[in-house]
Amino acid sequence: MININLGCGPTPHPDWIGVDVQDYGHNIVAPLEGRLPFDDEYADQVMSIQSIEHIHTTKVPGLMREVLRILKPGGKFLVECPSLEKVLENFGKYDIRDQAKWPLTYWALYGPPMSKDDPHQMHYWCYTGAQIESLMYNAGFAHVEELEPHFHEPLRDMAWMGVKSPF
Repeated sequence: MININLGCGPTPHPDWIGVDVQDYGHNIVAPLEGRLPFDDEYADQVMSIQSIEHIHTTKVPGLMREVLRILKPGGKFLVECPSLEKVLENFGKYDIRDQAKWPLTYWALYGPPMSKDDPHQMHYWCYTGAQIESLMYNAGFAHVEELEPHFHEPLRDMAWMGVKSPF
């Protein structure tokens, strides 16, 4: 099985090919905003965990189409990112003066403040579930469903799976 992790960051995932705009020594260095460095129908699975929000919104539809291009028929694309609905709910639920709650609020909108000198850590957008679903369907995914997030902050994040048509 060929698995690709887009926006892999510094931590390698066993059995996944990492792709990131930055060189972490274990990944392919490539921007996620253009043609991905893989052949058509190359991968069985692609994941983008906490990376889609780092890509300008005008480039995300192209990324979705690129993922569809490199997926084999029946291949799956997992996106996990901050949920605007949950973030807004968290602003009403928590005392935002409490910096311990900022990962559930401000960080989701702007990116982590400790990365202020790294422009790649800036967040361009915070998506709603309907936006991610629409982006996936508009790119051509045959089936799209919401899943439970489990990589970072379930109280802040959402997860969506798009499946390429098996035909």
